Amino acid sequence: MNKKALLIINPILFLSLLVQGISGIFMKFGLFYSLMYGIHSITGFIFLGIVTLHIVFNWNWIKANLRKKSKRADQHA
Repeated sequence: MNKKALLIINPILFLSLLVQGISGIFMKFGLFYSLMYGIHSITGFIFLGIVTLHIVFNWNWIKANLRKKSKRADQHA
């Protein structure tokens, strides 16, 4: 289930990050400001939701890698 979900989540995460960056640049230079503000706001919430899902679905990998790092740190201390 996790791998199938991540096949959907990861591209959406990338696209929302891309839209966030592009709309932020447009807003910085005042191009289509009101339109970009709306897009930036909506995709910001989508981005936060997708990041949360991404972390949830990758939690076991995150825990495993944090444990590896703490074991290495304990060995070198």
